[in-house]
Amino acid sequence: DRYGSAAPTHGGKAHRHMATVAYDAHTHHSDLSSQAYIVRSNSDLFSNYTYFENDPINGDQIEQKDDRTMVGSALGWAYHYQLGPAHMTASLGLQFRADAINNALYHDAAQVRLLTVTDDKLNERAIGLYAQEEMKLSRALRFILGARGDHLDVGSRDAARFSPKFVGVLSPIEQLDVFVDYGWGFHSNDARGVFAPPNRANLITPTVSYEAGLRIKPDPSFQLSLAGFVINSRGETVYREDTATNESVPATRRYGVEAQALYHGKSGFFADAAAALSKERYRNDPANADSMTPAPTKTVSAGAGFSRAFGSYTPFVAVRGKLVAEHPATPDQRLYAQGYGTLDADAGLRWWNLEARLDMQNILGAQWRQVSSAATTQLGYESSPVNGVVYSVGAPRTVMGSLRFYWQ
Repeated sequence: DRYGSAAPTHGGKAHRHMATVAYDAHTHHSDLSSQAYIVRSNSDLFSNYTYFENDPINGDQIEQKDDRTMVGSALGWAYHYQLGPAHMTASLGLQFRADAINNALYHDAAQVRLLTVTDDKLNERAIGLYAQEEMKLSRALRFILGARGDHLDVGSRDAARFSPKFVGVLSPIEQLDVFVDYGWGFHSNDARGVFAPPNRANLITPTVSYEAGLRIKPDPSFQLSLAGFVINSRGETVYREDTATNESVPATRRYGVEAQALYHGKSGFFADAAAALSKERYRNDPANADSMTPAPTKTVSAGAGFSRAFGSYTPFVAVRGKLVAEHPATPDQRLYAQGYGTLDADAGLRWWNLEARLDMQNILGAQWRQVSSAATTQLGYESSPVNGVVYSVGAPRTVMGSLRFYWQ
């Protein structure tokens, strides 16, 4: 059925445990924040995206195994001071993370391993240092200047990046902010792709982003915002986990607009709505310039609820909906990924430090596709491969209850 599987041995299991400790300290002129954490995760997933295309006898089932430990820390310090009429805040920070990863890909039949495709052990480390100066020159004018340096290394490969950033905010009246943002950044590519031939990936792919917009606050409880953005990313290499291969992707450009409305009244009622329209293009590949896939181009989310304390009791209830429009699944737009809409809700009661909560997902019972992509597949009874859209079904109507206890 819809929530069944093409094979009874598909599926998997995963677990994740995390411990973290944080310490914050504040004085009249400065703020200190620190955190350290450790994460232990393990997953073993059995899936088959192509059925019998590659192995007509045993099928194309793959097993993806991932076992990793992550440790990290962060330290931040901010100093507030006066420079003539200007209010200034200087900030410094240091972040560190290290990952020890055991990752493997196998060709299986009914969860029995037939072939080891890859079996990798990786140690990856990242360290970042940033500095920022926030300058409130007057009630109407504020600037933020910042810079960040990052260094990543995986085995014998390493890379570094310097990223300047700027924000300017003009408030001609108290109810209006006009802002512009500019900054360099990056994303790190999959560490396995850094060593996998023939197209070895770069550890760091630089990006540069631009944003401009405005915020309108006609009332302290109500805010409207509108922003336009452009994000340019250099050419990169994408690692495909399902096949353990690299795929070259040309330089990309993403641009669009976002709108948001927020309301939070003193009575306890709140509401918000957001919409985004975006377009993605390959910058240097005319044949595929019109579409990157499977990126959604139109999204809308909205919610409303109530939460208010009555003595030691705090009841709360909220409803939230999400819409994702249909969008191309292939660059030539021959195949499309189906759009969807879902509606969730939660309600509960908090009494002192005890909270009882009920979460309801997909309360209207919509039949939706959580993940869709174009793929070439071949079922057991088909004589040749076919191109189409494969998808994972979204969750059915689901109700979960929880009981929480808070202390400090």
